[in-house]
Amino acid sequence: MIRILLAEDHIMVRAGLRALLERAKEITIIGEASNGQEAITMAADLKPDVLVMDIMMPRLNGIQAAEQIRSMKLPVHILLLSMYSDAGLVHQALQSGVKGYVLKTSVSEELLWGIHAVSRGETYLSSVISSIVTENTLHQTQRKPQTCWMSFLHVKKKYCN
Repeated sequence: MIRILLAEDHIMVRAGLRALLERAKEITIIGEASNGQEAITMAADLKPDVLVMDIMMPRLNGIQAAEQIRSMKLPVHILLLSMYSDAGLVHQALQSGVKGYVLKTSVSEELLWGIHAVSRGETYLSSVISSIVTENTLHQTQRKPQTCWMSFLHVKKKYCN
């Protein structure tokens, strides 16, 4: 049984995620959070196997929450849901300790595949994200100059590769 904590600030979206995940016999929802700070507190209290978290939430976004969870050394695997397919943002998410990144435009099976993969400690990127990251990596190896980008999710960090 995979124990899931859902973190999504939109009530209707969270209810849809719950309905989708409850159809899977091997998954149980143990809690729901409506912002990043609640997600951290509930992850510490409930110790889920997987935290399925929206990337854009109030109080703390998904990346900020993931960084705090990682710094607390909580034994939870994090899968982010996002509408953003920017390679820099995916890189930032993975650096924060996230194990999975699924686009909200993906088919519902991809969310289930991602949950199963991250629950085993594997990294899962939805197919569109995987293609973008691969393409970005190939282009970076062909370039000599260092490229940098700024985070745009209220995290004031500069990332370079």
